[in-house]
Amino acid sequence: IAQVTANPELIEAQPAAAATIGEPTPAGPMLAPASAATALPALDANALRQELSRSSAGLAPLLDNDWRRYLALPAEVDRLGKHPSDKALQAATERYDAVAADPQYRPLAERPEFQATRNLLHAYRGAVRAGPLDKLALPPPPRGGR
Repeated sequence: IAQVTANPELIEAQPAAAATIGEPTPAGPMLAPASAATALPALDANALRQELSRSSAGLAPLLDNDWRRYLALPAEVDRLGKHPSDKALQAATERYDAVAADPQYRPLAERPEFQATRNLLHAYRGAVRAGPLDKLALPPPPRGGR
């Protein structure tokens, strides 16, 4: 998660900007996707939700009440259980993107707390939209292993 936050270009589904097997990332250890064709391993939505909640809480002290309300995340982000709807996450993402795109809000948009929260929000929305990973349907393992 820290790698994705520090390297938002890894979130994008662009093969040119993605890491591959054995390729070191600037923020730390190597990513190990399932295959060379897989750009970034699937990130767990619950882990992203926890990081997003922490990041948002770190941003809140920098903001007044109006900004806290504007940049508020769906309530489900701070709770275990059901994830927020895609519609709610889309609305939050659009608000963060609007701030990032408007030069008058540059002092906020350039803050690492804002950037981390925005990047995590995008990653979390993607993970929620992708849904849970299904287990592979495999035959029994070969005999004589362990």
